[in-house]
Amino acid sequence: MIIVSEGPISGEDLKVEDLLSRLSQIILIQIDEEAKRKHGQLKQLKGQVVNLKDQLKKEKNDLSLVTSELSKQKALGRVLRIVEVLRREGSLSGQNRKKISKVLESIEKKSFHELSLLEERLGAYLPER
Repeated sequence: MIIVSEGPISGEDLKVEDLLSRLSQIILIQIDEEAKRKHGQLKQLKGQVVNLKDQLKKEKNDLSLVTSELSKQKALGRVLRIVEVLRREGSLSGQNRKKISKVLESIEKKSFHELSLLEERLGAYLPER
C-alpha cells in the first residue's frame, strides 16, 4: 500500500473518509513493521534451535561412544575376574591354560559382543557356589 502525503491537515479539509484512509495506512505500516520484527526474531530463534539440535546430536554421539566403551570395559573386567577365579581354583591347566593365555593376549582388541560371548563360555567352567 502506498501512503500519499498531502501535507498538513486543516480543519476545514477534513473528511471522514480521508481520516479513515490515513488511519488505516498508519495501522498497516505499524502491523507490517511488527510482522517484520517478529519474522526476524523467528529466523533468529530457528537458527538457535538448529544449533542446539546439532550440539545435542554431537553430545549424544559422544555419550554413545563413552557408554559403549564403558560396557566393553565392564565386560573385560568380568572376563578377567572369571579367569582369576579359574586360576585360583586350579581349573587352568594344560590345554585350557594355553587357550586362555592365547585369548588374553588379544583380549583388549575384542568387541563388547566378543567379550560377552567369552564371558558366557568361561562361566561354564566356574565352580558351583
